[in-house]
Amino acid sequence: MELGILAVVLAAGLGALSQVHRMSKASRRQFFVAFAAYLVFAACGVAAVVMLPFRPGSNVVAAAAVVFILDWSMLAMLWAARLAQRSEAPTGWVLKPWSVLDWVLIAIAIGAAGLGSLW
Repeated sequence: MELGILAVVLAAGLGALSQVHRMSKASRRQFFVAFAAYLVFAACGVAAVVMLPFRPGSNVVAAAAVVFILDWSMLAMLWAARLAQRSEAPTGWVLKPWSVLDWVLIAIAIGAAGLGSLW
């Protein structure tokens, strides 16, 4: 399961990596910083799924683990979008750090982790 999650996390960045050759040198450096931060964040999420005391054998636990890792990946992509500089700026609510969206994603991750470990 962990290798499949890792494959999804890496595949999420491949589309952005394919655009690197069109960037200027400064933008390329900024992109690699954002991508490295995304990979570290995603690795922390995978480590949390592996280390959390999920009880095996339940569909609810499996769903909670999937919701947690997908939610954590969305949070990582949101922060990577804030770090990466590009020609077209995203909307204002994406660029605002610690917005309502951040707290909603964090609450979903905590809820999924709690549900998976308590069920």
